[in-house]
Amino acid sequence: MATLTYVRISRDMRFAVYPLARAGVRRDAERLKGHEEARMGLRMMRYASERGGRLAIRAVLALAMAVGWASVGAATTRPHPQARVAAPASQKIVDRFDDLLDHKQYAALGDALEREHDAGRGRLARGWQDRRLRDGGSAYLGFVYSRELMRSAARSPRRDRARLREQASLVAIYTMAVLTIDGPRCADASAPSARSEQLFDLAAEAFSWAAAMPEDRRDRIIDEALALEQATAPLRRDDDFICLGGAEHIARALQDPASRVEPRGGDGVTVTPGRSMAARFADPAAARPMQALARRTIRADLCRMLDQMRT
Repeated sequence: MATLTYVRISRDMRFAVYPLARAGVRRDAERLKGHEEARMGLRMMRYASERGGRLAIRAVLALAMAVGWASVGAATTRPHPQARVAAPASQKIVDRFDDLLDHKQYAALGDALEREHDAGRGRLARGWQDRRLRDGGSAYLGFVYSRELMRSAARSPRRDRARLREQASLVAIYTMAVLTIDGPRCADASAPSARSEQLFDLAAEAFSWAAAMPEDRRDRIIDEALALEQATAPLRRDDDFICLGGAEHIARALQDPASRVEPRGGDGVTVTPGRSMAARFADPAAARPMQALARRTIRADLCRMLDQMRT
C-alpha cells in the first residue's frame, strides 16, 4: 500500500497514482488508523495548521473526481416525492435527474446538471438538487449543489449574491457534517476522509465565505446545517459515494482486470477503474456508536475548522 499515497484528481473518472517518495507525503499510515483518527475535524485542523490555512489539498489518498464517477455497483432505488413542475419538458428533465441519481450515475448526472445551467435553466437544476438533498439523497448532491450556488452567485444581480453564497456555505457545511457522521458506515475508513478532503478542495470558496462571516452569523449557518443533518438522518441510506475512493478501492481498482492502467512517464500511472466494484459497508452495530460520537462533536469541529481558516 505504500505506493498508493498520492492521487491526482481527474474529471474524466481517472486517477494518477504516484509512489510515496515522489509525492513527498508522510500521512498514508495515519489515514489507515481507523475512523476516529480519520474524523473530519481532526484532519481539517491538522491540515490547516500544517499548510497555514491553504484550501487546495494536493495529497489525497482517494479515487476522487470533480463530478463523481459513473454507475457504481447495482442500482438501488427508493421512493421519493416528485417535484411539482408544470411544463412537461421540465418534468422530463427532472425525471432524468432522478433516474441518474437513483442509478448512481454520478458523472452523467453532473454533466446533465451543468448542461441545464449552461442552457439558462439553472433555477430548475438548483430546485431539484435542493429537493433531493433534503430528501436524504447522496452526499454527492452537496458537492455539485454548493459549487452551483457559488457559480450562480457570481452571475446574479448584486442583491442576490450574498443570499446564494450563504446558501452555498450552508450546503457545504451540511455535506461535511454528513461525510463525518456517516463515514463510520464505510468498511474502508480512508474513503470518507478522502471525500472530506475533496469537498474541502472543491467547495473552498463556500467554506472561505463562511469563515469570513461575523461569528454570530457563521454560528447560525452551522446550526441550520446541523438541523438539516438531523432532519435527513432518518432518510439517509448507505452511500456508495462516501464509501468509495479510499485506499481499499484504489487497490481493488489496480487489481481489477476491467481497469485500464497506463504509464504516465516516470514512475506514475493513470488508472481508469472498472465500474463493477460496489462499496463495502461496516457492521451497523459497530458504526452506530461512532456515528453518535461524531454527531456529539461535529459542531465544535466545524467551528474550529472555520476559525482556523480565518487565521
